[in-house]
Amino acid sequence: AKAVVTYLRAQLQLARAPELALLDKKAKELGDIPMSETTRLTKEGFEQAKRRQSFVSAKSLKAELAEHVTADAREAAAIALYNEATSTLKAGIDDAFDKDEFDKAAELQAKMEEEKLKACWRLMKGEPATVLSSPGDLKKWPGVTLNAKNQVVGIDWSNQRLTGEVPPQFFDFANLTELELSGNDNLVCSDPGRLKEKLGSNWTSPPPPPEAPPKAPDGALSFAEAGARPPQPKSAPQGAPPPSPRGAPP
Repeated sequence: AKAVVTYLRAQLQLARAPELALLDKKAKELGDIPMSETTRLTKEGFEQAKRRQSFVSAKSLKAELAEHVTADAREAAAIALYNEATSTLKAGIDDAFDKDEFDKAAELQAKMEEEKLKACWRLMKGEPATVLSSPGDLKKWPGVTLNAKNQVVGIDWSNQRLTGEVPPQFFDFANLTELELSGNDNLVCSDPGRLKEKLGSNWTSPPPPPEAPPKAPDGALSFAEAGARPPQPKSAPQGAPPPSPRGAPP
């Protein structure tokens, strides 16, 4: 069983490599990448751990910080690739309509729909091998429903191990009427109201992002950051009478 798991992981890495190489190359072209809130908080925790000379925590947080920085870079690259592709396609569609080349316009419109799917899938860190292996064929995208004009009208990406936040690129699907994202335990939605306004009851929302733990005073680690539980009130010994209200006679 271990050998099978190892083999499948190796195959997944091979399938993922071209996609990640594309994103990493684009990220290098972009230069400075904005830091996400998660990355910023991890960096603060890393700096605090170094000041406190907590070497075990510092080592763990450094590795975590590197992962977040890479994720930020790939997210920025995915957005840049999407913006570039859709801008070029939109210009091509407008030009085709001006020349009455309607078949070409329809072909470019289908490519536009695919770029929207790619962007959403990349931003939620979907496995590239699952859907990016058949470029140019919308019908091979799992969970995607098309109308007669090859426009996306429904997406069912439930139980796909998607992570991060539901991207705003879903709003770019002009004809989308159904969206199913349940079963992705590490996926959150910051603006479920906007999607519900667009889709009505045909929208299954992942949970909202968790609230950040209370910030500790400068130079100190909160219980959440330190991985410890806050002190709990001591329970009275079994059989002991309850404490008397303050000021009451014993």
